[in-house]
Amino acid sequence: MPPSKLYIKVKSLERLIKEETNYKEKLKHQQQNYEALSNSKNADQNELKLVKDLVEETSKVLIPQLFSKLEQFENDLNEYLVKHAIEIKDEVNNYKNNLTASNKNNTDLSSIISVPLEPHRRNVKLNNDMTSNNEPLDLDEFEYMKERIIYLFLTCADIKRKRYEDFNAKSISPKLATLEDAVNDDEIY
Repeated sequence: MPPSKLYIKVKSLERLIKEETNYKEKLKHQQQNYEALSNSKNADQNELKLVKDLVEETSKVLIPQLFSKLEQFENDLNEYLVKHAIEIKDEVNNYKNNLTASNKNNTDLSSIISVPLEPHRRNVKLNNDMTSNNEPLDLDEFEYMKERIIYLFLTCADIKRKRYEDFNAKSISPKLATLEDAVNDDEIY
């Protein structure tokens, strides 16, 4: 029996979250490699250019594409749940508030995604047609995967927040530094 649409959507989003982590680690490693090569006295200029191109490709092409896919898949899962009259965003907010109140961080939730879904708990009751858009949602399957779905939405929100903070830090920091210098030099009253 093929996996249900809910299962496919959840696993796709999990895969993209793991890819995001892998790309960031890859970028960090490439940047360290570039710095090591640029500080080396006998570095080959062609190799240095190649590593620099890899860093730029990862940071300017691969990671932004991944973020757009991540947002697309998150919206797709949310639309699928809304289509089946399941509003999970309120539950995500409640879960987030409970985590904040108990001072836990998202790393405590990472165990949820590492636990594989049991095949017999997936949607085995339905005869799934992979081409059908009108597949009914098995509520038992949803309840089984509910905590995992909440974790995915929280993780996506955290990734967006970090991306927004990184973007603001990169785009605003030169302006702030100039403004702070002007204030410190009494150029602005």
